[in-house]
Amino acid sequence: MKKFSYDLIMAKLVEAKQVTIPPGFTFITVINPSDNTIEVYQGARLEQDANVKETVTVIPGYTQITIPINPATEYTFIYQSGGAVGVKKATVFFTDENLGYNGLIGNPGASGSVNIGGDSVGLARRTQLPAQLTASGNLAVEVLNTPKVAIEGGSMDVNIVQSIPLPLEGSIQINGAMEVSRIQETVSVKDTSSTLDGFTAAINSTAAPLTSQACREVILQADPDNTAAIRIGGPNHQGFKILPGAAIGFPVTNTNRLYAKADSGTQALYAIWRG
Repeated sequence: MKKFSYDLIMAKLVEAKQVTIPPGFTFITVINPSDNTIEVYQGARLEQDANVKETVTVIPGYTQITIPINPATEYTFIYQSGGAVGVKKATVFFTDENLGYNGLIGNPGASGSVNIGGDSVGLARRTQLPAQLTASGNLAVEVLNTPKVAIEGGSMDVNIVQSIPLPLEGSIQINGAMEVSRIQETVSVKDTSSTLDGFTAAINSTAAPLTSQACREVILQADPDNTAAIRIGGPNHQGFKILPGAAIGFPVTNTNRLYAKADSGTQALYAIWRG
C-alpha cells in the first residue's frame, strides 16, 4: 500500500494549510483529535474563501474519516473556529487503499468508546489512540487468545486451512446460516447475503429516532443545501454535529438507534444502510 502522511499544525482559531502530494493516491484519511472542525478542499484556497458546500469532506472534532478522492496534486485543510485557543494537531493520510477509519476517536479526559482498528498483524495504530488517557489515567484493552465470531444476520461461508491452528474454544452464537468446510490451501470468509438501500428523513428541532431499519451499518449525509446543522446521538443527548454536505458512518444494528435533531428549521438527512 502506498501512503503519504501529513501533520496539520494549527496555532490560530481559523487557519488554512496547503499540502502538495505525489500523484496516484485515491483515498484520504483525516484523524482529528482536536475540538475544531476541519474542512478539506481540492486545490489551493485561503480561509476567507472557504465555502462548506464546496468541500471534499468536513471532519468534526474528535472524529476520523476515510473517503475516496479524485487524484490531485494539491489539497487545502482549513481549521474552522469553535475550539479552544492553543496549538492543535491533526493527521492526514493519502493512500491508494481504503484505511476504513470512520467514527469517533474519543474526547480527551472524558469517558466513552474509542474505535481502534488493527493492522495486518492485529496491532493498533498509534494515531488511532486518544491524545490523552481518561481522567483516571487508564486505557482499557482486551486481549483475546481465541477467536470470537458473531453473525447477526444472513449467512456466511467459512473455509478453514488445515495447516494453520485455529482453536475455537467456548461458544459461537449464529443467527442465520453458516457453511463450514475444510480445504488445504486457503482461508477465506465470504459474506453471501448483503442488502443496500437508503431513505431520506426530514429533521426538525425535536430529537427523534431515525426510521427503523435493521442493518449492519448506516452512512448519513446532511443535504448540502441545508441552512443549519443536524445533530446526531442517542435518546438523551445529540451532540455530534453534521454540517451541510458532511457525511459520517455508524456501525449499528438498526437505524433507530440513532436520534437526530436540527439546530433550527427542518433539514434534510440522507441515509444509506447495509444489511
